[in-house]
Amino acid sequence: MLQLKDLLTGALKRAHVSTQVTATQIVSVANEFLGVLLGMESKEARVVSFRNGTLTIEMRRSSTSQFLKEHEEVLLDELRLRLPSQKIASVRYHLVHHFRRSEL
Repeated sequence: MLQLKDLLTGALKRAHVSTQVTATQIVSVANEFLGVLLGMESKEARVVSFRNGTLTIEMRRSSTSQFLKEHEEVLLDELRLRLPSQKIASVRYHLVHHFRRSEL
């Protein structure tokens, strides 16, 4: 008997959306850990995408960018631990003046 996860995986592949679903899951897990890493400053940064092994993080302050760069290995190690089947290779940082409405 087939399990639900096997049926769902096959359906996602047939619909050609498995890459988007995986990226969304990675972004969600990364944002969760970013909140832990930044604590009270967690509203200053958001993981907005994952593509070709690269996470993109937007932040409103350069000091947040500097902090994240200093702790990049901690972030990558934690994500690799939580998502062992994914190849998360690097982080891209993008300084913005304000987050788009949909990301608040």
